[in-house]
Amino acid sequence: IGAPQNDTNYTFQGRLIKEDENIAIFPNPANDLLKIELYSNKNSNRVSIEILDFLGRSVKKIEKQAFKGKNHFELPVENLSDGLYNVQIITNGRKINKKVLISN
Repeated sequence: IGAPQNDTNYTFQGRLIKEDENIAIFPNPANDLLKIELYSNKNSNRVSIEILDFLGRSVKKIEKQAFKGKNHFELPVENLSDGLYNVQIITNGRKINKKVLISN
């Protein structure tokens, strides 16, 4: 995610996105490694990233520190079964959910 355009918009891979969409998850579908880019406007935020299966069960979870600006996180997913998963990201008191397809 690029530098802020103003207080609520950013660019990511040439595309303007809104503040509530300041998280990119790719590739989708993923087969071995899921990459997450998060733009933070605060320094030293706690970030929780959890992958949930279709029944809502946690299958993978990491907790990291995010710093002001662009942050990169990676989760290995090669051991997950093929299917649709929910990626839940909690940061700054906000919970963001994104769908991702795992296809090994």
